[in-house]
Amino acid sequence: MNTGTKPKKVKPFNSPYYKKCFVCGPDNPAGMHLQNTFIDGKSHMEFTPTEDMAGLATSKHTLMHGGFTCMLFDEVMMYVIMGLGLEAVTLNLSIDYLSPARVGHRMAAEAWITDRERKKIWVSGEINDLDTGELVAKAEGLYLQIDMTAFIDNIDGN
Repeated sequence: MNTGTKPKKVKPFNSPYYKKCFVCGPDNPAGMHLQNTFIDGKSHMEFTPTEDMAGLATSKHTLMHGGFTCMLFDEVMMYVIMGLGLEAVTLNLSIDYLSPARVGHRMAAEAWITDRERKKIWVSGEINDLDTGELVAKAEGLYLQIDMTAFIDNIDGN
């Protein structure tokens, strides 16, 4: 994953809209408070699933709920778009779950842009278990570049 390029931190908080984001928002007391970096042009987040993220517990392992996998993909994919200075919304996200995400194991989520056409941006990503080397899941997403202020004003009825 890291081929020697110094990570560049990216923070989307020039806008107030992300302050309470569950994954990265600094103002969400129940949130994960994850940090994003860019490594070799890829958005990169590392995290360790906790018992609070459990979906299935066996006699030997507790596994992270697949919904957290989806949420983490959406986050790391959005960051790669923000790294270009763009704002976007998710149109579609497709995930292939390949191996268990074990609670307590260190994970890395990465995303990169694969294509752009006008306002559409296609992104791919992977989540890897850093303790076992297993590929946990891979995903593809389609995002639409927007003017976030106009989008929020429309939601708020302004």
